[in-house]
Amino acid sequence: MGPDLRLIGDRANAEEIRQSILDPAAIVVEGFDPLMPGDFAEKMRVKELEMVVQFLVNQKSKVSDEVGNPGTR
Repeated sequence: MGPDLRLIGDRANAEEIRQSILDPAAIVVEGFDPLMPGDFAEKMRVKELEMVVQFLVNQKSKVSDEVGNPGTR
């Protein structure tokens, strides 16, 4: 249904991930329809949002961690 998020930390930083959760139509991966509900972030506490963001930021390949890749697109 959506793009693979297993290595999202290699492609996006915390700010980009947060923006995608708060405004799902802001960044749409080519080939995928924007299916995430627009009110998803409103259904969780700020702490929960930040936990999701940090979890996704940490989804990186071991290679990028070893070379210090900041996780930009």
